[in-house]
Amino acid sequence: RRQIIEYRRRRRERHDDGDDKQIDEDDDDNDDDDEQRVVMIGTSSHSITSARSTFQNYRPDYLFVGTCYMTQSHPEKGVSELEGPALPGLVREALHLDASNGGGDGGDG
Repeated sequence: RRQIIEYRRRRRERHDDGDDKQIDEDDDDNDDDDEQRVVMIGTSSHSITSARSTFQNYRPDYLFVGTCYMTQSHPEKGVSELEGPALPGLVREALHLDASNGGGDGGDG
């Protein structure tokens, strides 16, 4: 987890400095491989509150939202415990609203 946070910090610093070059996934001392790799970092979220918190704290490249349907990845969830197919759209709306309001938490969720 520390490596992910450090990667995100370095990525943000380079973006803030106007350096839009992609960061090599293996950015230490391995100069043997000149190939640059794009690394996308994401996480899952199961509520609007969780999505907002994750996005504000870590700025992931993507969010995987909800358990919309019965799945083997969460066999413990019954039908009444599923977040449902509406949650991804609600999360998207909340994050866009937060961004248009300067990144604040609207409190829904």
